[in-house]
Parts: sequence; structure tokens; C-alpha cells
Amino acid sequence: MNSYQVSFNKLCEFSTIPFNQTSMERFLETVSSARNLAVVGSGASYVAADFIAKALNVSIGVVSFSLTARDFLYYNRTALQKVLLVSYSGSLRDFKTNQSALRNVGLLTVAKLSENSPIYDVFFAFDEWKRKKGFNIPEAVLIPCCFCAQTITGSTFDIISSLVYWRGYYSSLIKKKQYYNIAVFEGDFCSSAALDIKIKLEESTIGMAHLFEKRDFAHGKFISFDKYAYDYILFLCQYKLSQYEKELLSQVEDKFPDKLIVVQSRCNGIQASLDLLVSTQCFFNELSEINSYDFSNPPYNNSYLNLYKTNYIDY
Repeated sequence: MNSYQVSFNKLCEFSTIPFNQTSMERFLETVSSARNLAVVGSGASYVAADFIAKALNVSIGVVSFSLTARDFLYYNRTALQKVLLVSYSGSLRDFKTNQSALRNVGLLTVAKLSENSPIYDVFFAFDEWKRKKGFNIPEAVLIPCCFCAQTITGSTFDIISSLVYWRGYYSSLIKKKQYYNIAVFEGDFCSSAALDIKIKLEESTIGMAHLFEKRDFAHGKFISFDKYAYDYILFLCQYKLSQYEKELLSQVEDKFPDKLIVVQSRCNGIQASLDLLVSTQCFFNELSEINSYDFSNPPYNNSYLNLYKTNYIDY
């Protein structure tokens, strides 16, 4: 069993541990008091940032949006009331040399930091949690999202039921290949899962993902789509489909019956978004199993490590 599969199999573990109650209360108070809020993250944490920004807007009406760490530094922050940084490790390498850009900042991380910077209002998910190092760790996405969803809705997402369902759904559905070229239909409550698929697949060496916002097919995207040679077409959607989605899905199904995989949540709204994020972890676990491939430890060129390790003054 490789590192990704070990991490995947531990997802049920965190669902049995209660989140830090004090952090949840302070988090809700902080985000509820803001008229506008930017949620910032890098890599897997950007997927979580996308989910959290949408959850805050839909659930409590905060004008919230997600930014990558680099885009945030170029953003005009004059009228920005709050900033929420999302970081699985809490290391915040992208901000160490740019702390002058940070005001009214909250940091959502998985576990307590050894040394908390005084400029951050830190919200940690668990009192004690041993973070696993590596690329594409499933919990790096799911823990911040579950923390936020439970805090603002007051209900616990049944991650175990979701894992069981999606693991069974993808079983034997994907064939072994050296390289995957995948199209992903996304939008509305599916965007975070689509981002996760794109980032995980492209940080590996076994594929690429091309994202299509569903409504774009009403504006000419259909002209070129038929010419692409995709191995799989993932149609992400919540349980309730619009008439437009039904028509689009029908056309894709007619033209690509052997390539289409409909990834339809059994939920709607933010719960669907969280459910679909669980589905992506199961999708990659299936890819990992059939290809004996470790998404948490992909092969890479050592010459790129300087980009990863160095804290640049500006970027």
C-alpha cells in the first residue's frame, strides 16, 4: 500500500475526532462579522479555499471569494475587511516575506502550530493531529472543508457514508493507462471538486485535466469539444439537475457513451460540494490502486526543488 492509499484509508479516522470547539466558535464569530472576505490558499489548500469561500457566501451571506497566494499579493486590498488563510501545514511559506500585506488575518490550519505568529488569529481544527507530509494528501482538502461546513451549518457531514458510496461507485470503472486525458464538466457547487481533480492529476505524471464550465457550451464551446480525444469525461453535478444540465448531459451521453462518467452527488448545495470532494479522493484512490501509482510521492526533477524551498522577497 503506497502513501496516498495509507492517507486515504485514514480519512475515516478524523471523522471520529471532534473539532476544536473554541476554534469553531471564534471562526464563526469572525467570518459572520465581515461584510467581505478573501479566502487564500496554495495547492491543495486553494481547493479548500474555493470551497470555504462558496460555503460562507451561500450559508451566511458573506461576500467571499478565493484567491491563490500569489494573486492575493497583487490584489487591491483597500476595502477588504477580512482575510482567511488556509494552510494544511501552517507553514505559510508564500507569506513569510510578505507579512506587510496581511491585516485582519485569520489562519485556518489542521493542528496547533508550535509557534503562533501574533499577527494571525489562528483557528486549528484539532487539538492534536499528526499531519502527514507529501503531495496531494486527501485530508489536506477535506479537513478544512469539513471544519468550515460543520461550523457554519451546525451539522456533521457523514464522511464515512460518502466514502463507502464513492469507493464502490468507482470500483472497476476506470481502466489502467499510462496517461489519462480527462475532461471535467463543472460549475456551481462542483467547482471545488473539479479544481481538486485538475491539481492532483497535473501534479502527478500520469495525466492532465481540462475543465469545462457547463454553461460555456451555450456560448460556442461545443464547436471544439468534439475534436478533443479524451479518455474519460467526468460530468460533475449535484443531485438536482437544471433543464440545461439535463440537455447537456443527454448530448454528451449520446456522443461519448463509452467515455462518460456521471459523478452525481446524492446531495444538493454545499453538502453536494463536500460530497463531490470526497468523490475525488475515491477517484484518485482507484487510479492509485489500478496503476500502482503513489499520488503522494510522484517522481519529480530535483532541479525544481529550489522553487519549492526558497522564500522569495517577491513573486
